[in-house]
Amino acid sequence: MPIVLQHHEWVDGSGYPEGLKGNEITLHARIFAVADCYDALISDRPYRPGMAPERVMEIITSGTGKQFDASVVEQFSKLLKTENKKDGAEPVLASPVVVI
Repeated sequence: MPIVLQHHEWVDGSGYPEGLKGNEITLHARIFAVADCYDALISDRPYRPGMAPERVMEIITSGTGKQFDASVVEQFSKLLKTENKKDGAEPVLASPVVVI
């Protein structure tokens, strides 16, 4: 599946396995790249605790235009904020449900 094959491609062309760039990477793979990174960084690992959601979004935002598609990062951030407002809680970035 292109999503699995391409989710390590970077929008600047420096990813792998094929060095695809920008829209050469399927939209679904560009979406999954952001969601996968977010999930990996907020999750506890045997070698480190999960990071704070705000820090994770700083990292993802810093990769915009290099690793991640800018429009996907923008929509992902909006989704997180929208989902948190629905809960009636203070806006805290929590793990979103991403439907591809």
